[in-house]
Amino acid sequence: MPNDAAYNVAADELRQFIEQFESLEAEKKDITEQQKDIMSEAKARGYFYPQKNVM
Repeated sequence: MPNDAAYNVAADELRQFIEQFESLEAEKKDITEQQKDIMSEAKARGYFYPQKNVM
C-alpha cells in the first residue's frame, strides 16, 4: 500500500532527526563539561575569570 510506504519513510525521517538532535545534545553536554574542567584548572592555577559567558 502506498500509505504504508509513505508512513515508513516519514517515520524513518523523523527517527533520523531525533537521533541527530540527541547526538548534538550529547556533544553539547561533553563540551560544557570540558569548559568546566578548563575553568577549574585555570582557577586552580590562580587565574580568575569573573565572567561566566565569554564572547
